[in-house]
Amino acid sequence: MWDSNSSRTGSKEFTGTSSWEEAVSLLKNGYPDYLDDIKKALNKSKKLTSKMYSKMPRPVPENHVFGFVPNVPNALRGLPQSMITIERNPQKRKTISILYSIGDACWRDTDDFIDAGVALVSAINMIEASGIRTRLQLGFMPSTQSGEIVFPTVKLKDFGEPFALQKICFPLIHPSMFRRIGFKYLETCPFCTKDFSFGYGAPVDLSTLEECLNTKDTYVLNTAWIKDKIGCDIEQILTKLGVCI
Repeated sequence: MWDSNSSRTGSKEFTGTSSWEEAVSLLKNGYPDYLDDIKKALNKSKKLTSKMYSKMPRPVPENHVFGFVPNVPNALRGLPQSMITIERNPQKRKTISILYSIGDACWRDTDDFIDAGVALVSAINMIEASGIRTRLQLGFMPSTQSGEIVFPTVKLKDFGEPFALQKICFPLIHPSMFRRIGFKYLETCPFCTKDFSFGYGAPVDLSTLEECLNTKDTYVLNTAWIKDKIGCDIEQILTKLGVCI
């Protein structure tokens, strides 16, 4: 079926890596190159982060007959409630499920993938820092041909798992996740019934993804929406994800 092997022959200018082996190594070992950019984005959004953090529930100390520290004035007055304790009422922690589709047309510049990815990772990092837990899935080959849609996904992080920046950066930011790893998936996919042999199909737009996936409990985003629609604005990503600012 396939007469193309762009996952291996693609240029560094097009894929962002010198070889298939380099892309696999970054996927396995992490991609730290843009950690500084993410930290800079967070520094620029300190006020936004502070507003999100201020909305987190805080434990309130109360006077009680038992506790972890004495209330000296009450004890001197002989009051029974002469200890200070904190009543911790079990609360459900807010969660957000995110599915990000990395991929676009062949004309898309590699820097566009990076810009969109850095903005998304920065937003998720802020969400996690505010106490909200996220589940993160990635669609890494959004393609359609002759009415058939190919959209392989992988779960990068579940709600209870830590947000490991270096581990997350390659799949969310690097164009090789789409233009090498994604291409390899399509080159070897045994489930395709349409002929992708003369190309890698056309990109799947966001509205089509949302309609086909029908993920009412998951927020779906893609590279084009973040880069072209909102200009990589972190605050608009947070709003899209239902985070009150």
